[in-house]
Amino acid sequence: MVSKRLKELLDIDVIVCRDYDDLQFSVENASFPATLAISNINLPGAENGEALSYLIDMSVPTIVFTGTFQESTRETILAKDIVDYVIKDSVFAVDMLAESVCRFLTNHKHHVLIVDDSPTARF
Repeated sequence: MVSKRLKELLDIDVIVCRDYDDLQFSVENASFPATLAISNINLPGAENGEALSYLIDMSVPTIVFTGTFQESTRETILAKDIVDYVIKDSVFAVDMLAESVCRFLTNHKHHVLIVDDSPTARF
């Protein structure tokens, strides 16, 4: 459903990985680096968050898309270098995910010039 929606909205190619082995194979054998990953916290073969750690270690920008919501888990994941954390908790979750993907893919096209004489204001 996610890959179909992203193709429909953003016309992007999506590679689907059903388990940790698929993920490793896709990353290590890709002809070009992945622009973005969308990953659940728990996957077959990586039930304890190893997929997310692997993606971060491989420097693949990642959006976590999960049904797991525990405040401590969320805080731990947000402390890592991830793009976003989207919870599968409503019929709008896929649209929220698509918005996050769109923001990520377009943000690099925007540049901001800050002009202010106050060092505090510039940071």
